[in-house]
Amino acid sequence: MAAFVATGDYVNPANDDICDASLLTLGVGVMGNNENATIQGSAEYNVNVPVVATDSENGWITDHNVHNTVWYKFVAPTTGAITISSEANFDIQVAMFAGSCSNIGGLSMVLADDAIGSDQAAAEFTSYCDQAGTTYYIMVDGFGTESGDFILAVNSLDILRP
Repeated sequence: MAAFVATGDYVNPANDDICDASLLTLGVGVMGNNENATIQGSAEYNVNVPVVATDSENGWITDHNVHNTVWYKFVAPTTGAITISSEANFDIQVAMFAGSCSNIGGLSMVLADDAIGSDQAAAEFTSYCDQAGTTYYIMVDGFGTESGDFILAVNSLDILRP
C-alpha cells in the first residue's frame, strides 16, 4: 500500500472570487466552507468593510478586516424583504452587497451581521430588495482568520414596502 504524502498545496473554494459567486435559490439553504479562501485584490477591495453592521455597537467587526471570504449571489425575483441567515462552526460574519462583480471596489454594502455576543456562530438580518431582477452578493467571512463549515440561506418574506 502506497503512503499518502501531503504536498502542502491547498485548493481555494470555487466561490473564492466574487465573479465566481455560487448562485443561491431563495428558500433553499446551502452548505459551504471558507477554509483556504482568500480576499480579492486588497488594493481594489481595500480590505475594509464599512461600519454598518446590525449586531455590533461599533459596526462590522472590531478591526474591520476580512481574511477568508467566499461569495454567493441571488437575484431578487420581486421587490420586498428578505432574510439572510447562517449557522457555522466558527465566529461567522455575513454581508450583503449590491453592485457589479467586475467592480468590487464599487460594491455598496446593503447590510451586514458580525454575529457577536452569545451566539457567534449564527448571523441573521433582514433587508429590502429595491428592484426585481437585481443581483445581490453575499460575502461570508470568519472573524479574524476563523474558517470552517456553515449553512447559508436567503428567504423571501413576501412583504412589500408600502
